[in-house]
Amino acid sequence: MILFHARFLKYAALLSTFFIVIEAQYVFNAMIKQQKQIIEQQNIKLFEQKEEIASQLEIISEQKKNITDGIIYASTIQQALLPECGEIIKPFDYFILYRPKEIVSGDFYWCYNHYGRIIIAAADCTGHGVPGAFMSVLGINNLNEIMARSPQDISAAEILERLRSRVIKAFEKKNQSQRRKDGMDIALYIIEPDGKTLQFAGANNPLFIIRKNENDNFPEIDKKITLTNNDNFTLIQIKGDKMPIGNFKAIHPFTNHTLTILPDDRLYAFSDGYIDQFGGPYGKRLGTSAFKNLLLSIQDKNMEAQKQILEQTIDEWINSNPDQRREQIDDMIIIGLHIKEQ
Repeated sequence: MILFHARFLKYAALLSTFFIVIEAQYVFNAMIKQQKQIIEQQNIKLFEQKEEIASQLEIISEQKKNITDGIIYASTIQQALLPECGEIIKPFDYFILYRPKEIVSGDFYWCYNHYGRIIIAAADCTGHGVPGAFMSVLGINNLNEIMARSPQDISAAEILERLRSRVIKAFEKKNQSQRRKDGMDIALYIIEPDGKTLQFAGANNPLFIIRKNENDNFPEIDKKITLTNNDNFTLIQIKGDKMPIGNFKAIHPFTNHTLTILPDDRLYAFSDGYIDQFGGPYGKRLGTSAFKNLLLSIQDKNMEAQKQILEQTIDEWINSNPDQRREQIDDMIIIGLHIKEQ
């Protein structure tokens, strides 16, 4: 009897274990099925999300293309507004190094023949890209309108003052803090018809004149004029006034500098984009001193060769460290002009 009871318990335990295993298998299969359903639902959602993302990317890509196409077209308009300086300054050898940071530029150059007086300007507007380009269009149009209505003897400083009034008026609806951000820096000079007299006025930006040392005729150094030289040439820096074309905390008339220019003088008007470019082995700013020394070192070259050296130098400066990829950080404009014998 005891043996029967033991066998009964043994078989009952085995049977119970069997049913437990069956039930566990059932539960396990149900869980697997449920997990598969969850995964399938997740896959469906992921697929839908992927399709939605792909659709959004396609929309963004199309929008980017439309924006880029629009900016490229704006660049065409901006290029059309820039003057044809060749006819205006054809008595001189010259170059214009014009290198926007983006497709359109906040820097611009401007040339004008006013009763035989040749007027040249290099300007740097607030910002770069599209905002700067809008400001450059404002600057070019206003300069053209100013000269069309100006007397024959208007000075360089008067041109800047009239331009400043127009720029301030254009942004007078903005609040004071915002208005102070809108404007431009500019170097503007006039070569009189005699080819011997120059007027210069600057809003933050200077004018460089490089002269052979053998001419031995240099303006006296004062707070507005500094001299830098090497064995053969001297660089005369005429500083602009420390205020922009636009709103400023202390607005006063621009200084009008009148100087005698000599045959073989070279004139350079520019924005700060070239000088402020980071590069070199240590990622530093190029700087004004290096820029001056570079200009002094290339005075044995004609103006086109000088332009090529300036372009090559800044490219090498930007890309001098192969371990660190750098980009142009600002628009660049440099106008070089050679005063030839009359």
